[in-house]
Amino acid sequence: MHSHDSDSTARRFTLGWPATVGGSLACATAALLASGVIPSPLAFHSLLLAAIAWIYVGFALQDGRASAVGLEGVVAFVFFAAALLGLVYTPYLIAVGFVAHALWDLLHHEGAGGIGTSLPSWYPRFCAVYDIVHAALFVVLGTVNAV
Repeated sequence: MHSHDSDSTARRFTLGWPATVGGSLACATAALLASGVIPSPLAFHSLLLAAIAWIYVGFALQDGRASAVGLEGVVAFVFFAAALLGLVYTPYLIAVGFVAHALWDLLHHEGAGGIGTSLPSWYPRFCAVYDIVHAALFVVLGTVNAV
């Protein structure tokens, strides 16, 4: 029985396909931004951070509990504020916002015992990896210095 418990734990914390897809999409986003098709990469990053925070509000609305909607709504406003402040003052706030959102994602992981909003089990892993890779590419590719 003990080996079954450890197998279950290993499966629960495996990143798997959600992480692969999340990382790949973050790289595709970076390639799109580097192509010059997006006229204002900084504004795009800011809007993306603001938008992804509201996805959990959608999950909370589907969940149906007022407490989940309230919590996710308040947190979404915090990320919206970070996106706006990053656009106006310093782009590093956008990068920090993506890293903070990855931590928020991990609190939603079913094995974390944290936030109880009902959502697909794969989503926190997908979004956390997307957020981390996106933040790293945002900084490494110099978007934060393109102001």
